[in-house]
Order: sequence, then structure tokens, then C-alpha cells
Amino acid sequence: MTLARRMKISGIAGITYNSRTHQYALRMRRQHDILITDESFKPVRYIHIAKTSRLRHQSIDSDEEHIYECLDHKRHYNIIMVYNWEGKYLYTVKIPLKYEAEGLYHIGNKTYLSFYYGRNVNNKFVRSSYTYRLFMP
Repeated sequence: MTLARRMKISGIAGITYNSRTHQYALRMRRQHDILITDESFKPVRYIHIAKTSRLRHQSIDSDEEHIYECLDHKRHYNIIMVYNWEGKYLYTVKIPLKYEAEGLYHIGNKTYLSFYYGRNVNNKFVRSSYTYRLFMP
């Protein structure tokens, strides 16, 4: 297979594994595309994600059918963009919480999203984290 573009595999911002196809999905730091590799980390394909200046990558997760890309809109809301393993965009789920999403993961068929929240309380900066169960379409 010849790839139209090459990417040095370093600075991985997120990784997830498909146990059925034995492939990894890598979210590269400072990149907008997702790199799909085989078990030996040899590139298989790229999933192009259009660059949006207001969205920041926060987390990546997958199951046997889908790749879930979690993005934060500068603490206004969060979105989860869903792709299949061939790279086709399927849909977007908007999470209308103003907390900064940090971790997207699943346990069995249940999906969870963790958030970071910081605020001033009596002139002290208090940090908190929350985890919510998501009901994905």
C-alpha cells in the first residue's frame, strides 16, 4: 500500500485498539488526522478530520465498529465525532456541559466521559473531576 502522505509516529496524543481487526487508531499530537495502523504499527490508512480552530482534541476511544473522537469547544460544550474503522464520518454527539472533557472510555457496552472543572471558592482555586455515563445512539 502506498500512502499519499507519511507521518512520523511520535507524539501520540491518544491510542485505542480494535481487538477484532487487530488495528490501532492513533491520534497524533498537533495533527488533525487519525492514523490507523496494524498490530506492528505499520500505517494502514488515515482518517482525515477537518481542522477546526475552536475545537481541541481531548480523548479517543473505540469499539469493534466505531472510533470516537472527543473534542472540547473551549469549555462551552464538548462533542464526540464518530467514524467507522474505514474512516467514514458517521455522526456527531453534542455534550452540552461547560466542563472540559478529559477522558472518553467504555466498559462493556457502557460509555463514560470524564470532565475537569476548576473554580474559585473563597479565593482558593478548587479543582474537581466528574464522570458521567453517556447513552450513545
